[in-house]
Amino acid sequence: SSDVCSSDLPAEPEQARDYLIKVAEECFERHGIRRTTMDDIAARAEVSRPTLYRYFGDRENLIRVISQRRAAQFAGTMPRFFADYDSLREKLVEGLLYLGGVGRRDQFFGALVDSDTVGEVHQILMDSPSAIDFAQAVWEPVLDEARRRGELSPQVPFPEVYRWLTSVNILLIGWLTEDGMSADHQRLMIDSFVVPALIARRPLGADLA
Repeated sequence: SSDVCSSDLPAEPEQARDYLIKVAEECFERHGIRRTTMDDIAARAEVSRPTLYRYFGDRENLIRVISQRRAAQFAGTMPRFFADYDSLREKLVEGLLYLGGVGRRDQFFGALVDSDTVGEVHQILMDSPSAIDFAQAVWEPVLDEARRRGELSPQVPFPEVYRWLTSVNILLIGWLTEDGMSADHQRLMIDSFVVPALIARRPLGADLA
């Protein structure tokens, strides 16, 4: 295309897309989400801005694409992680903390939840089907098993629960990044305010049985 500024952009569209994503990730990680513009990314990639828009539509969609790719890498690790925990309560608490920690350590997700951008980014991600797809991939096997075992509240709505857990996960990344909250305090917060919405109430007298 005549608007490509550099021969470094691969001719094959999928390879070109991967190259542009890699450059965009580097820019977001280095300069932060809010401070990085499409012009910055295009300049770093040595392509024109129209080229960048042709591949990704707009800046918000580019953020979604990168988030989806990063999240997909994490989703595959979760079944092995959950195997170490027996109850739904443990899986919710430890799973959310684990995902929050992964997000905090990942440079791109760390940039996403910078205090200057978290509101904007939360809206972008929550409007993205890929974010909900990720939550479903992680949590559906856990919740299905819990429902079979009678641990999951019958009132839990699907797929709304995936949106709720996605919001909690974004919040947790921010906690772990900025608040200096101890691990015990983080567990207490999840156990107090997330778990009760999902765990089935025990029948009266069950503890005496």
